[in-house]
Amino acid sequence: MQKIHSLPFIGLAVLALLLGRFSSPNNQDHSFAGQVILEGMVHLGDNNTPEWTEAAAEPDGLGEYAFKFKDSIGGTERALAFTTRDAHSIWVVKINNKYVCTLKHTGEPSEFVVPVPKNIVRKGVNTFSLSTEKAGDDLTFGSVKLSDKPYREVFNLRTIRIKCTDSDDAALACRVSIVNANGELAKTHFADKSPYPTRNGVVYTDLSGVAEVLVEAGDYIVTASHGPEFSIGQRHLATNDEQPYDLNFKLVHEVDTSGWLSADTHLHTYTHSGHGDASTDERIITLAGDHTEIAISTDHNKQIDYRPIMKKHGVKNEYTHIVGNEVTTDLGHFNSFPLPAGGAIPDASITDWSMLNKEIRDKGAEVIILNHPRWPSFVKGPFGVQELNQETGLFTSGIDLAVDVIELINSDDPGSPFDVSIKDWFALLNAGNRVMAAGSSDSHAVFVPTGLGRTWVKSKTDDPSKAAEKSIAANIRDGHSSAALGLFGEVHLNGMGSGEDVKQSREGLNLSCRIAHASWADVYRIDIYVNGEIEHQIDVPEHSGTAFDQTFEYTLNNVKKDSWVVCVAYGKRPGSWWAAKFPELYFASNPIFIKK
Repeated sequence: MQKIHSLPFIGLAVLALLLGRFSSPNNQDHSFAGQVILEGMVHLGDNNTPEWTEAAAEPDGLGEYAFKFKDSIGGTERALAFTTRDAHSIWVVKINNKYVCTLKHTGEPSEFVVPVPKNIVRKGVNTFSLSTEKAGDDLTFGSVKLSDKPYREVFNLRTIRIKCTDSDDAALACRVSIVNANGELAKTHFADKSPYPTRNGVVYTDLSGVAEVLVEAGDYIVTASHGPEFSIGQRHLATNDEQPYDLNFKLVHEVDTSGWLSADTHLHTYTHSGHGDASTDERIITLAGDHTEIAISTDHNKQIDYRPIMKKHGVKNEYTHIVGNEVTTDLGHFNSFPLPAGGAIPDASITDWSMLNKEIRDKGAEVIILNHPRWPSFVKGPFGVQELNQETGLFTSGIDLAVDVIELINSDDPGSPFDVSIKDWFALLNAGNRVMAAGSSDSHAVFVPTGLGRTWVKSKTDDPSKAAEKSIAANIRDGHSSAALGLFGEVHLNGMGSGEDVKQSREGLNLSCRIAHASWADVYRIDIYVNGEIEHQIDVPEHSGTAFDQTFEYTLNNVKKDSWVVCVAYGKRPGSWWAAKFPELYFASNPIFIKK
């Protein structure tokens, strides 16, 4: 080892001075009877860090640190508390050479409490170690405490058991959100050991609709959901007693989407993208719980096939999968599909817009979507770098956009507000770009629902497992689709739908706009746009708490040729269980083009 600090043994005789209260990662206090086994903070790594005032600027070691401590209890399950900062590499905590935990990265000193399984701490002398295989990663670590009580008693944990079914009592995979009375995410425990995808504030059931989660005693609102077509189930729960709490939810299919399937065109896993926290195994389950029917994998510069993992978890009819790639370049990020799993990867080092487009298509992609064009900001995103003029729809750089679709709704990107993004899109359409819109989640994490932002795609089948890949791709590319967040809709003009052409008529053009949503959602206004200007606005009467499905009719007169028509609907944001980073619900049809 680089440096072993042997601290004096801390006996139980001085426990009275060491007992106290400390904060868990969610800043809730818990009584913690036990001993301090490491006072103060150490600095490991190879750099001088005077800005980290909690520890010495000079490192106490490189990639290893160990010390001994004495315990008078031994054997039983315990809780370990510690403070750490800036662990980028994989740093492993062990006691007596047995695994306890891996450190999480935090930008500031943060306290964590982790369980120590029984039979790891022994009565008498013990060895605590912290190490990494990648020496040189600077961090601080210390203020280590070991509880006298089991972890479950320290946090006063309660078990919630969940069962979800549909209206026919068939098992229904669901997302279950758990918040306290203030709308704050419930702290979940033993998430890394759970067979169910679990993070603070959320647990997903398995395909049988069953889940179990450990939370701290308290008052909670528990909400089961299954995407925008279904009702929600909701219970207020006070977990005062120690016995398990059983919650049964029955969700009703409330929105008729016949002839359409929902797609998420932007999905990641930690397994293959290296950031976020959703493993591929967890992603397979969350897709079913969110009722995402077309799952397009788009890890960064990789082409990942979900199907082997889907088979492992028994996924058959819940959804279908298309292999894609978020081609991640200096020009921007481009979701491209379908592409062959394990096939040639488009060259992401290309810096010429036209050459990159050709490269992606030469590798087999039939659809190219420009993702989050204003991310990480307008100045640094592709629309800013290429200097999009929102009035003319032209780029000062002179580029030919040459993509099929832009990501209008990315439900995990609040930096691209809907009212701004839609003006960008309208400007591009007015400049003559036949570019369509898509909705997606860009989910990297278990907490971020898949298909929250989603693309409704015209389909010959309502069974996602029978959907043809080429047909789905073509309908997204050609705009036989719509972008949405919480709402469903379909629009026709003289019988023609989104992405289609309609002939100009002296008698006027008859528009029908159908908007539907489940009982937890809302719609209050529909705007009918012609060439980016509001032609007509419909105020929808108040109808909160009920499912909604209504078709609105309007006649467009004297519309010039080479025009386009889009319908946009707005709804109020649902309750605290709703995870989108947007203030409202949205639906935007793709354009119908008026030709001579």
